[in-house]
Amino acid sequence: LEQEILASHRTGHPFATVMMDLDGFKVVNDTYGHPVGDLVLNAIFNYLAQGLRSSDFLARYGGDELTLVLPQSDMLSTKLVTDKMIEQLQNFSYTLPDDSELKISMSGGVALYPIHGNTASQLLRAADSALYDAKKHQRGSFSIATRPTEELA
Repeated sequence: LEQEILASHRTGHPFATVMMDLDGFKVVNDTYGHPVGDLVLNAIFNYLAQGLRSSDFLARYGGDELTLVLPQSDMLSTKLVTDKMIEQLQNFSYTLPDDSELKISMSGGVALYPIHGNTASQLLRAADSALYDAKKHQRGSFSIATRPTEELA
């Protein structure tokens, strides 16, 4: 994230930081255990990564949260990516150990550099706050950060 901030500052191009959380994923870990949960997370991660550009950076942030950095992306191009990810997950299924099919959705929060933050911690907090808003108001959707940078310091 720090490298992308430096590159964006140098080129003047915005970029997006996206925090994502798999809706209701705790049930998978509670029912089947963390080893199965990790297998499912890896399958979802690999499935989503197939639809990204080689310059995009997708990483597991912790638990069932993922972080995505979209270099040289404004709000419109970021919305195209997040809409595509929602659609991808609608087509994703995973066969669990009891032969049931897992269908899952994802909520996310988007923060743009430099609009929502000038540092990695500001961007992550802004994206995480937007993620919380998405989960609170409409799971399976992405929300855009709204707080000014000063409030996130």
